[in-house]
Amino acid sequence: EGAEVLTYAELDRLANRFANLFRATGVVAGDRVGVHLPRSGRAIAAMLGVSRAGAVYVPLDPSSPPARMRTVVADGGIRHVVISPELLANWHDASACGGVEHFVLAAEGPAPAPAPEATVHPWSALTEASAEPLPPPSQDPDELAYILYTSGSTGTPKGVMLSHRNALTFTEWAAGLIGLGPEDRVASVAPFHFDLSVFDIWATLAAGATMVIVDEATVLSGSRMLGRIHESAITVWYSVPSALILMLDHGGLRDRGAPALRVVLFAGEVFPPKHLRRTMTALPQAR
Repeated sequence: EGAEVLTYAELDRLANRFANLFRATGVVAGDRVGVHLPRSGRAIAAMLGVSRAGAVYVPLDPSSPPARMRTVVADGGIRHVVISPELLANWHDASACGGVEHFVLAAEGPAPAPAPEATVHPWSALTEASAEPLPPPSQDPDELAYILYTSGSTGTPKGVMLSHRNALTFTEWAAGLIGLGPEDRVASVAPFHFDLSVFDIWATLAAGATMVIVDEATVLSGSRMLGRIHESAITVWYSVPSALILMLDHGGLRDRGAPALRVVLFAGEVFPPKHLRRTMTALPQAR
């Protein structure tokens, strides 16, 4: 279905291009850079590029309404945003920009300026940027690596600030706990602004494993999700319990199983014991 495939070498070069372009557009150590992209390899390259430039990445929910976006941008002090052309329409007026000075397009497409004070850097600016690595930033491990904004269901969205030490400690612990290695294929189901994605991205990269991004339409269908697990020979699954229950109730997990799965992780909500038992019965080989 035209899925984007990136090797580690291609990801490395693209991340370097992002880092060099960020530096050229004025990003300095400690700046907060919004990543407003669909879940993709390019979004991961952008996050890596932000880190390589010594800055702080802030994943922005592609489905957020403009009012929420303004709140997050203002609260985070975000002046630079990596964005896809189709999402640029959400920033069509000055009030929506909320202080953003630079937009970097992460794909080909029209690049109308969303506000007079904002500069839009086209896809060509990224492809023409140097793929050579920047000197590693001299960062204290306790400096910010990224900010994840809560859903705001109880009021105003709040930014949860994570340091490089936080991220590295979790990543190394999680990868070690399940023995994650280069032969693994890890499903990425969670949105990138949701904390479950930290494992999907960084533990996978740390282990040199393969990350398989499951698109939004597939996530909403139990049968399509299970189909993707089979097609991609997924070995590690991490999601909220409701995704597993969806595959049990509507995807045929009980009958079809998933022989390649060796580890099933869950978090984010209660997993009723009766459904956990059903999952364990359907996946007897999985830890």
